[in-house]
Amino acid sequence: MTLANPHPSAASNAAPNEFNAPQAHDQSPPINLRGVPRPTNAPKATWSANGIPSSEAEQIDREILDNPAASIGHLLQRRAATTPDKVAYRFRDPNEQWQSFTWDQFNDRVQQLAAGLLEVGVTKDSAAAIIAGTSISWVEADISLMSIGAQSIAIYPTSISEDISYILRDSNSRIAIVEDASQVEKLLSVRQELPQLDHVYVIDPAFDFATITDEDSREWLSPLEELRTLGSQYLQQDSDVANRAIAAVDHETVACLQYTSGTTGKPKGAIITHGAWVKNVASVCSIGSIYNDDVHFIWLPMAHLFGRFLVYLSADAGVPTAIDGRIDKIVENLQEVKPTVMGGAPRIFEKAYSAIMAQFDGDGVKAKLGKVSMRLALEDTERRLVGKRSSAWHRAKLAIADRVVLSKIRAALGGNVRMFISGSAPINQDITKWFTAMGMPIAEGYGLTEGCITHLTRLDAFRIGTIGWPLPGVDARLADDGELLIRSDWNLLGYHNRPDATKEVLPGGSYMYTGDIAHIDDGYFYITDRKKSLFKTSNGKYVAPAAIESEFKGLCPIAMELATYGEGHKFIVGMVILEEKATQAWCEANGIEADSFTEMTQHPKVVEFVQQCLAKLNERLNSWEQVKRFRILDRELTLEADELTASLKMRRKHVHETMKEQFEALYEDPLAPGCHDSAGVTWVSFAQPALDEHPVLDDAHDIHLRRRRKP
Repeated sequence: MTLANPHPSAASNAAPNEFNAPQAHDQSPPINLRGVPRPTNAPKATWSANGIPSSEAEQIDREILDNPAASIGHLLQRRAATTPDKVAYRFRDPNEQWQSFTWDQFNDRVQQLAAGLLEVGVTKDSAAAIIAGTSISWVEADISLMSIGAQSIAIYPTSISEDISYILRDSNSRIAIVEDASQVEKLLSVRQELPQLDHVYVIDPAFDFATITDEDSREWLSPLEELRTLGSQYLQQDSDVANRAIAAVDHETVACLQYTSGTTGKPKGAIITHGAWVKNVASVCSIGSIYNDDVHFIWLPMAHLFGRFLVYLSADAGVPTAIDGRIDKIVENLQEVKPTVMGGAPRIFEKAYSAIMAQFDGDGVKAKLGKVSMRLALEDTERRLVGKRSSAWHRAKLAIADRVVLSKIRAALGGNVRMFISGSAPINQDITKWFTAMGMPIAEGYGLTEGCITHLTRLDAFRIGTIGWPLPGVDARLADDGELLIRSDWNLLGYHNRPDATKEVLPGGSYMYTGDIAHIDDGYFYITDRKKSLFKTSNGKYVAPAAIESEFKGLCPIAMELATYGEGHKFIVGMVILEEKATQAWCEANGIEADSFTEMTQHPKVVEFVQQCLAKLNERLNSWEQVKRFRILDRELTLEADELTASLKMRRKHVHETMKEQFEALYEDPLAPGCHDSAGVTWVSFAQPALDEHPVLDDAHDIHLRRRRKP
């Protein structure tokens, strides 16, 4: 077996490692515990629209804000020293049983893996990749790499071999930690392109190395547990080796290259430092948003900045976190873990909303009871949002509705949620209001690959549709064209190997150009759309598609997505993508029999229902924003077809390109089969009757052109 840059004792020509040789006089310094967050008791009220009158009046814990950890490794060290016996992480074992580590146990495991990395020659400022789903193994590997100052390169496990190869080469990753056989197969298929990749470690304990018949390839692979064993042995020889490595990492050390999704070209690696991460999580902890009895559940992909941020936040705050990245297990895990906090992409909340609403469809007693209960809750929420209080009679009815219906809705999602956090894309306001009315408010956060998390809706200054105020330490303003500009200590340093792209996002001065169009109302920030997503119709009007598409998903309980289209055209059209399970439930409730999902999408009653939902949407839009024609896709969008990002956002540009003919058919007259007119449409005519009534030239007139004679 060949290891990456083995320990000097194993090869005389190996590069020396400054942390390897034990020195009695060079022990690691004592752990600085100043600024460690100490959560308080949660308030009784879940949210308030007027708890804090303005951002200037917000209480900020300066000790936390001004004393962030020195690095991600130090962040874990001081947490383990502060609450060693408190549960840190819960995770499922191979038998699907929940197991847990305390902070002290988790810190020991990180030290073992960090020492193993040092033993095989991984050094400060070198790069190593993780290609795996969300799991406790991912978190251990990531924090171990960062602890010793190595750059942790997170790659989506859904990435194709070509993209994986590009990121590994661009980052100059020396080792890769991969999940299972599927990732091994990808790497083997591009191994000839990766001369710098010395070794691959496999997380899955069930991986059969004997299936790799080529001896050289087999020697290229090792179990991840072998790295831990090496580390344990190394720590027995030098118990302080990992601590010395951690002490050498500071705010200026590069923590990771956070790669963009690559929707507009090759992925770009944003250079993020340890200082950026630790100052960002300290900022959130300083506003008192974490409480003693909080339990966190995380499923988001760790290659996404939002998921990674939540891992570091929970470690800084000391919040027990359950981890399971399987999307199909989210609701099951919520019911078992019973978390108080969970972050997610809007699509997850849309799916939960659609599934629950489908259970109350129809005219039966259960449906009527559910609808009445939800209406009472929504009416109360609407009053609270404007600072008013419902009457005693309304509150009494609401209390009964809560016992009979609303508490059961909460129980379906664990029963203890005090706050969901939505990020990565705009979420429909009606869905946010519904969750809030059910007693599970959704706080919108805002961040981006290049700037970590910068805004968060405060529960005690709650508004719907806003990303809230900037976090402490963030200076945000708008450019003349409405683009959001951000200055903070956690902005990226630049893009790795991409000075051209760096100039676009950091064109000069200290502000980062986010590419998002925003507006500010009473101090609250609102995101309109991506600057590059705006398109102009042939009548000269700009359209922001994200807001329209998000609005529709809140109006149509069976919709997965609405893809709008209309650049350079005289009106907007849309491709409606339905969610299979929700559509099937709706069809069953409405007496529709169909043998397949394709048949459901084509059924006249389904088309009519979508038409009605579009009518409601169009009533809320300006005439130039209305979706005037539509068709229904006969399947869901998928990750495999590259139509969704790993965080389940629609790749609008890709959908436009691959379905261009279907979109363009919506502009044909007469309409082609499968294309439909929307309802609730206001048509604006550009016809000029005066030209018809008074033509420039009468039909009887003629113009005779004579050739001019030469003089």
